[in-house]
Amino acid sequence: QTNVNLMFEMLGQTNLETGKSFIDLAPSLQLIIKSRMRLDFGYRFAVKKDLDRTASNGALLRFEYNIFNAF
Repeated sequence: QTNVNLMFEMLGQTNLETGKSFIDLAPSLQLIIKSRMRLDFGYRFAVKKDLDRTASNGALLRFEYNIFNAF
């Protein structure tokens, strides 16, 4: 059996010294397979950005496998 989770995050930060800020949206999809394997797909993109950053957009791909429920 596979469990499917759809998540949506809103992330933000403000630099109090300069007053500049950013707001990002980050939707993601998570699959949990046989209660042992986890597969995450996500993408983060900027909605409002006047704060300089090196990477405002980014993708996430993660795979986890739990052996004998030990971790």
